[in-house]
Amino acid sequence: MRLHTTSVGRKFGVRCRREGRFWAADGFTLIELLVVIAIIAVLASILFPVFAQARAKARQTACLSNLKQLGLALNMYADDFDGTLPYHIITLDATPTYMNYLAALGPYVRNTQVFDCPSRGDIAYEGPGDTTLAYVYNRELNGAFIGLVEDPSTLLAAMDGVAVSCAYTGEETFVDIDGTTYTTDPNQGTSPNRVIFSRHNGGGNGIFLDGHCKWLKAAMVRDCLKIN
Repeated sequence: MRLHTTSVGRKFGVRCRREGRFWAADGFTLIELLVVIAIIAVLASILFPVFAQARAKARQTACLSNLKQLGLALNMYADDFDGTLPYHIITLDATPTYMNYLAALGPYVRNTQVFDCPSRGDIAYEGPGDTTLAYVYNRELNGAFIGLVEDPSTLLAAMDGVAVSCAYTGEETFVDIDGTTYTTDPNQGTSPNRVIFSRHNGGGNGIFLDGHCKWLKAAMVRDCLKIN
């Protein structure tokens, strides 16, 4: 009886059976394997950057959500204190010695995870005395009466950063929380207390006093810090 192996068997390297006997079929050639590997490498080089961008965009969106909740908390705080906004930090005659503005907003948020930016896993909120925060407060708002702000939609309340607060003082000067002054935009330098870090696709997120959030480039920050 004549025995043979099928074309499918020869192609995929499987054993084919006919009437109780087996044959080892041919496998892939080296060239075929190299072609497959090359195709996979090309697809990976195309898809991996896309996946990375998608993850970065998801973190940016989560950050915006956090800031949105901070904005709601800020306005609820002002409602409870006759329109007065919190201070970036206050000194206490107790332990901890300081209380940051996020501690003041704590009763108005569901949990303190909203105080952490998903793109800065190295900066986690550690409590009222913490002075290295993922979101910095506009120090121009310290104790301000919210009703006196002419256009809350143009005034940043909090934004991406690595300090408790930042401020705009004059035409060409920024002041960080530690008192360091800059005659040029510190966003372009290497200060550890820069006003805003471009941590989200070349820019940063901010919450405005009217409650809306947006992504903005670092160069836009200074003009959004002035109160009136």
